[in-house]
Amino acid sequence: MNRLFHIVTLEDISLEQLTDTFNAAFSDYLVKLQLTTDQMLHKIKSENISMALSFGAFAGDELVGFILHGSDPYYNPGVLYNAGTGVVPAHRGKQIAGQLYTHAIEALSRQSFFTHQLEVAVPNLKAMSVYTKLGFHLHRKLVCFRGRPSAPGVAVIPVTQVNVLPWDELPGFWNHAPTWQNDIPAMQRVSNQLRFYAILPGGKPLAYAIVNPLTGRVHQLAVHPLYRRRGYAGALIMKIAEDITNRDLSMINIDHSDVATIAFLKACNLEPFIEQYELKLYTAN
Repeated sequence: MNRLFHIVTLEDISLEQLTDTFNAAFSDYLVKLQLTTDQMLHKIKSENISMALSFGAFAGDELVGFILHGSDPYYNPGVLYNAGTGVVPAHRGKQIAGQLYTHAIEALSRQSFFTHQLEVAVPNLKAMSVYTKLGFHLHRKLVCFRGRPSAPGVAVIPVTQVNVLPWDELPGFWNHAPTWQNDIPAMQRVSNQLRFYAILPGGKPLAYAIVNPLTGRVHQLAVHPLYRRRGYAGALIMKIAEDITNRDLSMINIDHSDVATIAFLKACNLEPFIEQYELKLYTAN
């Protein structure tokens, strides 16, 4: 390891320093990502990021690189989710990301974490090279969409905003499993900040959506397989657009093999803006 840097957990980092460093690291990313401290708190809570499992590279007192890790011992025991890896521009080219991960894998294996997963933008060849050398392999390809939706010819179907969804039943609606930040545990952790929509003929949800009204992020939108091709998905997305008028909507990390969902989003005038790889690493236990 470069002796100019030392690597420690982020337990003693302030929220302000973490947010500033995160923003510096992602200031020139393929999709510019800048968070407020409140948005960082939301990310930490929803993705269950633990500073005791996250690591920073420090040059003196300056945080110059980091890996943020989320865990979920109930739903995903032994799994770590990389919620963000970054190096500030002035310190790139010094193999900091690789050093961070080598340190993290060794330290976290001693705590019985043997599965690591993350998403990386397809054009980010430097990051892909680092992860491949560490032993990560491709799990699936993902597509991200955004825009103002339109759904011509959508039937008038009542959409209801509800306080809760039948969480245990929702996987039966899916074409593909959500990625970490869109999965049910993440939704439950920040449920008070989200809106839930459902189509409820007879009082039972046949289609639903989960939305962050502040960001326009549609975390989940699905129709039960027995009730598709009835305009339910179009009615949901148009209701969301009607309620959220001040920003584009986005849906990220749609499984590339889910051709039905991708065709629907394109038909609603949402455009793909980046593709990602979901990578996984299994270490010896």
